[in-house]
Amino acid sequence: MKIYGPYKRNTDGRWYIKVIKDDGKRTTMSYPKYLLGIKDDKTADHIDRNIDNNSPSNLRVINRPDHSREDHIYTKSQFLYVHGAIVKL
Repeated sequence: MKIYGPYKRNTDGRWYIKVIKDDGKRTTMSYPKYLLGIKDDKTADHIDRNIDNNSPSNLRVINRPDHSREDHIYTKSQFLYVHGAIVKL
């Protein structure tokens, strides 16, 4: 297996690695998931919410439903509804 990267994707700003398996199959993988050794339905969470901070001390393994719930609560807390408009705090 060969691993290339990490690379920052232009589309979403997240970090990924490219993996070429011994049989020649190619895939991409989240760099934080790679650092934490996650291979199942769990995901990596940036504790400080900074996707550029991939320090292992800033990453934790979390279930996808919990991660989605926490991101929703965090995102919702960053905006305020004022006179029919959504304002970023």
